[in-house]
Amino acid sequence: MHTSELLFSGLEDIYLGGQASGEFRQFDARVMAVTHQAAVEAMIAYWSLHPEVDLDAYARSLSGLLVHAVSSESRGADG
Repeated sequence: MHTSELLFSGLEDIYLGGQASGEFRQFDARVMAVTHQAAVEAMIAYWSLHPEVDLDAYARSLSGLLVHAVSSESRGADG
């Protein structure tokens, strides 16, 4: 099993739960889980190369993007 599989599965379950409750729009939950984790890993990698970056502000911005991407209120090409 890939070392990230448990993490991907956990995130996927969160996204599926949000879809089931109507809080999240319909999208491929596995794709979003992998994208979510990749974005977090990229954030840390970027910060390690640019320690002057405000990591808290970056994380808030990234979380805002993710929330907007999955929100049932933001209709994208799939929604």
